Amino acid sequence: MTHARMVPGTGAGSADVGVGATALNRRLLPAGLAAAVVSLAVLVITFHADARDLWSMIDLRVYLWGGRNARIDPQVYHLKFHGFLYFTYTPMALTLCMAASYLKLGIAKWLITIATVASVGLSAWLALGIAGYRRSAGRLGLALLAAAVLLWLEPVQQTLRFGQVNAVLMVIVLADLALPARSRFKGIGIGLATGFKLVPGIFILYLLVTRQFRAAAVAAGTFAVTVLYAFAVIPVPAREYWFDGLFDNPSRTGSVSYVSNQSIYGLITRMLRTVGPAVREPWLVSALIVLAVGLALAAWAERQGLRLIAISAAAVTGLLVSPVSWSHHWVWIEVVAIAILDLVIRYKSSIALVAVMVVSMLYFAYPQQVSAGKVLPEGLIWTVPYANHREWHWHGLQKVTGNLYVFAGLAMLAALAAFLAVRARRAAEAPPTASAPPSTPAPHAAASPGG
Repeated sequence: MTHARMVPGTGAGSADVGVGATALNRRLLPAGLAAAVVSLAVLVITFHADARDLWSMIDLRVYLWGGRNARIDPQVYHLKFHGFLYFTYTPMALTLCMAASYLKLGIAKWLITIATVASVGLSAWLALGIAGYRRSAGRLGLALLAAAVLLWLEPVQQTLRFGQVNAVLMVIVLADLALPARSRFKGIGIGLATGFKLVPGIFILYLLVTRQFRAAAVAAGTFAVTVLYAFAVIPVPAREYWFDGLFDNPSRTGSVSYVSNQSIYGLITRMLRTVGPAVREPWLVSALIVLAVGLALAAWAERQGLRLIAISAAAVTGLLVSPVSWSHHWVWIEVVAIAILDLVIRYKSSIALVAVMVVSMLYFAYPQQVSAGKVLPEGLIWTVPYANHREWHWHGLQKVTGNLYVFAGLAMLAALAAFLAVRARRAAEAPPTASAPPSTPAPHAAASPGG
């Protein structure tokens, strides 16, 4: 990989404290284009080879089914798709599904697939911008190279297979975070994403702990508007969702001990072999500790000028503490990988190179034989016995593999704490020099080049 060419910081144009805008070699562009074409070709071939499984999109079907039913039955939250799946998203999301339900299923499949693939590429572009890379052919090339590989992460493949919206929500949040601090629109994207699917609300807390108070207020206000909008448009479902506690009932989404639920809550249910009230107290204690530590690390990283790492820490924290974080929710690993890749390029760190390879391998979708003559891209978490509470009987390494994303997420936060501590100590020990360049503004006060 061609190393970045460092350019002196330009004050308000820098995304990081003390880190200047960075240019990348334009020769990355043809390599990125070639990699993207190959990756997309393999994706098309893979989907065509087993369209029944990889093109089934059960979650998209639930979206459209929920939207159709909401037009005629205000009790939609109490109905079950094919007798086993509830519509679980917010009332605001339900109104959008009502509009989307007029689409034919085949058209909707193509639209969500194109949107997901595009979002993977756009997220890579935005993440590199937040990390401080200038708009250039080199940045586009690196974004395409990264996206070509990261398209094959298990969370992304699951998002494609289910027809999920995770990658789209991720790019909306990143586009919001890439806006300059002075932008009056900053916070709107996060508020809208939270209004659609509550988990992005972790970024409202991120804005608060990083002292981006105006953006946090805008995000919270936008979220409130989505709630009021739903009450105005579909009052009965909105009342049931918010006032009858449907939003606080993780069991509505499916079996919370299912292997795909890669959250602390899912881990505890599998360890305790129960989904009853005995889980709630240990989960609350564990979640509050991880939430406090994760947000503190995000704030610390932001103060050190590592904005993309701070965002990654907030994302991982949100996934860990949410009661339900299906494996396809972990698409944010794309941003984590790019944040570590930035350390490889910027500091030529061999440790960071190993770290980005390990993270990618842990979350990668490998060709696996799932039945006689059938090979599908699957993650490591699917190599253990699962479903029908077989997760309760794991032993030895099965417990590690089956909870891999949770353990890896906790390990990332621990590694980040060590990294930030070492970085802060070295900064404190570094002797002042008369030729040191003037410090740049804090990230939340600077105009980010992330767009």
